[in-house]
Amino acid sequence: MLRIDVNEVNAHSSYQVSMERLGELNFMTDNGILYEVSFGEDQPIAGCETYQIIIRKVNQKSGSFDLHVSETILAIIESFFNSNVSVLLYICDTSDGRQQARNKLFLKWLRENDQQGRYGISTCNVNVEGEMWYAAIILRRDNPLFFSVMKEFEEDAQRLSEKP
Repeated sequence: MLRIDVNEVNAHSSYQVSMERLGELNFMTDNGILYEVSFGEDQPIAGCETYQIIIRKVNQKSGSFDLHVSETILAIIESFFNSNVSVLLYICDTSDGRQQARNKLFLKWLRENDQQGRYGISTCNVNVEGEMWYAAIILRRDNPLFFSVMKEFEEDAQRLSEKP
């Protein structure tokens, strides 16, 4: 069962985060941009509970680069892993063709934040009917199913990339 401690998130985030429903968190930036970070239960990978993280702008306001957005999202992810021994699946939004940039930025945030090497990350880039899809799984290295999860994800990714 999904657990996220909003008090822990707010102790480490730049913006005030609220939980609307279990697995759905919101925060507003200084520029008035409302973000929603949600966690949806997905198919288990190698028998390990798996959640897909979805990060979206609720309103379509535009703003300049805001370092506090990444700090807040990373605080949410840290809280997720502090309370769950689960897999986190990230699939980039393809609606506007900017999925490669989103993927690059999200992975950069994760790698820069994981200075202790606490997490394992595996990525998958697949061409589906002429459109590139970018996905990643993140899990704690101390997860007892770590190697099984990584192996299954990589095998699934290989099968997807071989489809015509």
